[in-house]
Amino acid sequence: MTRHTARTARATPGKVRVVARYSIAAGLKGPRGKTPDEVVLPFDDFETMRDALEDRLDLAEARALIARLKPEELIPLEVIEAELKGMSVLRAWRKARGLTLVELAGRVGLSQPYLSE
Repeated sequence: MTRHTARTARATPGKVRVVARYSIAAGLKGPRGKTPDEVVLPFDDFETMRDALEDRLDLAEARALIARLKPEELIPLEVIEAELKGMSVLRAWRKARGLTLVELAGRVGLSQPYLSE
């Protein structure tokens, strides 16, 4: 966004009256410290501001969602990548947890040959 002095304006039939001058860097305050009701700015600057606001809102929403998630609800990236490469789901999770087939069989109470099928 361009940093420049902009103007607030009110349109009357056939005229545009400048109400106050302000600097974008000064926080949108006019000469008497008041915030203007209207702002006139180039459309490109408006689009830049609108896109930045949308990005900020999306980021806030994503952060709120991540904050609500519990670690046990997430699937590790290594499991997803292993499955995409064709590895079985059980094997991908077992490797992600650092377990051998024998250790997993002992934990779940099944035989190692049964799990390896």
